[in-house]
Amino acid sequence: ELPERSARVQALISGQVDIVSGLSTDNIAAIKSAGHGVDIRRAAQVMSLALPLVRKDRKTKKLVDLDTPFKDVRVRQALNYAVDKEAIAKGILGGHAKAAGQGATPAAFGFNPAVKPYPFDPAKAKALLTEAGFPKGISFTAEVVTGSFSGDSEIYQKMAQDMSKAGIKVTLQKITFPNWLGKYLGRKKWEGKAFGLSWNSAPYIDSIRPIGIFSCFNYFTFTCDPKIKGMIIKASSEFDRDKRRAELHKIHVANREAPPAVFLVEQIDLFGISKKVKGFDQTNRWIHYQQISVN
Repeated sequence: ELPERSARVQALISGQVDIVSGLSTDNIAAIKSAGHGVDIRRAAQVMSLALPLVRKDRKTKKLVDLDTPFKDVRVRQALNYAVDKEAIAKGILGGHAKAAGQGATPAAFGFNPAVKPYPFDPAKAKALLTEAGFPKGISFTAEVVTGSFSGDSEIYQKMAQDMSKAGIKVTLQKITFPNWLGKYLGRKKWEGKAFGLSWNSAPYIDSIRPIGIFSCFNYFTFTCDPKIKGMIIKASSEFDRDKRRAELHKIHVANREAPPAVFLVEQIDLFGISKKVKGFDQTNRWIHYQQISVN
């Protein structure tokens, strides 16, 4: 296991390994200059910062409201206005990704093309925070996993820098994925008020998947808007394709108006491939090993 991105790149270049994942776009030049190849594809998921409002009690199974400034929708909107998502997509991810405005990518059924990302507007963010009763801004800790997806560490750092311009102080606490998973499953307590989260529509590439997991019904829920709850029930029980798509579109509109997270970018997958490898292919990070040959 090579947790550091730079170590994975060096292992590929030196011939110790033949395929590496979780790379960033700034690794491309070094890999290609060494005669190796890269595989870049858009993933079926959206990178975000979850803004928890509720949690499910392990004993009673009931939702418990959290004491958090995120309860005011204006605060959640402010956080979305405070991040320059276009700069992240173009700068950190080299234009291979797009800014996100919803918890789905265009590949997923139910993606709403009419829902656009929040524009970068620090002044608007400050105004919303003042309206919500936080004229001096807010501060909180966000627990995030880095080294798993392309540019994730740099993206979180850019997010925190942008938010600071709007009077929002974010302390990034990096944790391992096993630790994150333990907290997500309720076996451990979150130390921060927010956490990194991917909205993954795989394996069946339907935008209801992350929405259903994160909202109201599942043990993993962190948000539960009564209005959206009814939409989810309706979309989940609708068998007419067009009507179901329309219901999902409504959910994405509602999640933009009252965002449960700071939607950042549509994620990409970037693999480094040794020049010895032939026949590499992958589907949503599942590598088709049976097609690969190594010379």
